[in-house]
Amino acid sequence: MEWENKPHQTYSLINAYGVIGDSHAVVLIAPDGSIDWASLPDFDSPAILSRLLDERHGGYFQITPADGPQRGSQCYLHRTNTLQTRFVRAQGAVELTDFIPMGTVQAWPRKVVTINRVNTRRPHRCLVRMIECTYGSMPVTMNLKVTPHNATVPAEVVLCPDSMGAFISGGLQHVVLALSDVRVREPFSLEIVQDSEEWHPTLRARFVLSEGESLILALAVEDSIQLAHQLFWDELLQRDFNAELIHNFGLSGIA
Repeated sequence: MEWENKPHQTYSLINAYGVIGDSHAVVLIAPDGSIDWASLPDFDSPAILSRLLDERHGGYFQITPADGPQRGSQCYLHRTNTLQTRFVRAQGAVELTDFIPMGTVQAWPRKVVTINRVNTRRPHRCLVRMIECTYGSMPVTMNLKVTPHNATVPAEVVLCPDSMGAFISGGLQHVVLALSDVRVREPFSLEIVQDSEEWHPTLRARFVLSEGESLILALAVEDSIQLAHQLFWDELLQRDFNAELIHNFGLSGIA
């Protein structure tokens, strides 16, 4: 199968972006499925995605049909700040749902047991992206380029075993990407793409979704690599993000 990776359009208009948040953080999502601005876990945290300000060097997190980043249709779901971007092609359609969980321990499938204690702290703030095929089939490409500390420091990317995610570290920001509730047939690939002239590698995934298949990706930031590993293994892989999405429907308010 031939995969295309066309460049992102230069600087989307600011009023074209959808906005999601949880009263502590905000994320801007373009109609082509690209997150061009994100500062996590708080408003005043250094941006980890900043293509909104620097189209060439700024970070972004894009999920889009593999034939190129064309505009999809966007809408907010059920009067919430959950944003859905829909891409329709002749061979099928996919829906990309983006939200930041408002935080509820009840959404966890079980308590997370660690050595000598039970973790009952509030869930870590994270960005959740759900991609699902609603009919037909669709080849999909994900590109994640994290640029820590407003793109002022280099980044290093390390893949997790079995393509379960990755760690992206730069300065005092350690970004965790976790692939959760994977319902994707082979082939599925996750690789690091490094440009010799760039400080920041790109993490690229390629896969095909058929009707009913889906993938959930969670992105979060920690202050140390040790905490990032704990967050990945002890929390993000354990959370039920479908339940947290439903919980968001019961809450109101935009970032």
